[in-house]
Amino acid sequence: MNYGGRMGGETKNIDEIAGIISSRIFDELGWKAQDTTDISWGCCLRSHLNAKQLLSEIPKKTHPTDVVFKYKDPYSDETQYIQTDLKSYCASTLDGTKSILNNIRSLSQQVTCAPRSPEWRRLFIDNPNEKYQVHGLLFIYNHDNNYDSDLLGKLSGAATAVYDFPENSMIAVFDPTMIRFLLDVTEHIETRRSVTDKISQEQNLLWQKIPERDACSYFYPDKHNKIATKGKVLPATIEMITSGMLFYSYEHDYIRNDAGDRIKKKVLNIFWKESVDSSSHFMFLLEYIFNYQILNQFDKIFIITPFSLHSAIHLQAAINVYVAIYSFTQSHIEILKNKIVSIPFANQKLSIFEYQVASKQINRKCHFS
Repeated sequence: MNYGGRMGGETKNIDEIAGIISSRIFDELGWKAQDTTDISWGCCLRSHLNAKQLLSEIPKKTHPTDVVFKYKDPYSDETQYIQTDLKSYCASTLDGTKSILNNIRSLSQQVTCAPRSPEWRRLFIDNPNEKYQVHGLLFIYNHDNNYDSDLLGKLSGAATAVYDFPENSMIAVFDPTMIRFLLDVTEHIETRRSVTDKISQEQNLLWQKIPERDACSYFYPDKHNKIATKGKVLPATIEMITSGMLFYSYEHDYIRNDAGDRIKKKVLNIFWKESVDSSSHFMFLLEYIFNYQILNQFDKIFIITPFSLHSAIHLQAAINVYVAIYSFTQSHIEILKNKIVSIPFANQKLSIFEYQVASKQINRKCHFS
């Protein structure tokens, strides 16, 4: 196995981490992990060789793959393969960014080479005749939970650098803050899914209860030049995730009428990564909801902001400003306030790694918590 490019500060077991992440985060996002993990495959582009490799009698290089995820794009219905580099560092390692930028450059080479490589296609492509795209994901987990800086801000140079990879491909970086957000979303969904739907249950909790995963889908509004796939359970795309706003929808029958009969209701959850500290944040969100006529498509819209415990106050202030600007009638104001609700949810500081994971690279055990 070629561990070229892996940093000494990184301590992990690829197989364990891939399995844990897949079940803890990406399963809930609708991504499927391909069976082959933690493998290297031959590079097929001479431009990726360094000077020393070019001087070799038989020039060669390998690219690593920790795990490849896949999902169907809701608009194009094309399969998206996510070539993923899993990293786990302590906070002190994350303070330096040079090695992380090198990892991004390496990932760009992997994304370029993968669709050209017969070996990579054999390992990861399910149907050689299908239309697909390859993207890159650098997943940076802080295993001591002590890193709270803006890592993406520190990596600003990466956004302006020139990388050689396919035009329709992208590279995303999930930094510790993004991973914290996704873990909180997963925990929140699991908690609400466990709520009992007995007839004696409080109605607010019945509204909030989330059905099983196969009854839920991420929601994509139709746009002037894009129509989302209908009638299928849709995943969260890498574009939706990196936007910091997840639209999670479903239909449930937990609400009952006066006769005790179940009534079907359509519910949308908006998980928002934003640190909301004023009503202006929600003004933007309200504009989005009305521009795409989302309010007309759902009976209830819940907004969940894991990094903003008091966002409900700002939501109500924004609604008051919004209805004044557009001269809503009193009945419309009541409908708006009843339909759009903020659910308080405090960041839980959860960990993916709740037990010791043996490191392949360093002869010791590391407790990821």
